[in-house]
Order: sequence, then structure tokens, then C-alpha cells
Amino acid sequence: MNKYFYTLGLRRAAEKSYEVYSEESIEALKWFASDVNAYIEDIIIPNPSNGSNN
Repeated sequence: MNKYFYTLGLRRAAEKSYEVYSEESIEALKWFASDVNAYIEDIIIPNPSNGSNN
């Protein structure tokens, strides 16, 4: 899957567009990424300490 996204140039496009984002937009993106990462850690990745069976 990473090769597919690499071929599309999504990372380069994201980096280029990031340069023109406002500080408010950058903060919103950081909050979103933080929440997505927390979801992955708490729900998707099995973790015996949080009782997750996924």
C-alpha cells in the first residue's frame, strides 16, 4: 500500500500544501492526527492493559 501512495505522490503533495496552511489549520491537523493515533493505539492495536480484544 505504501508503494501505491508513494507512486501517487501524496506525501509530496501534502508537504507542498502544508507550506500554505494557516497556523489554525496546522493546529487542527495536529489535533486530528493525535486523535487518530490515539484511536489506533487504544482500539486497533491489541493492548491487554486497556482490556482491548481487537
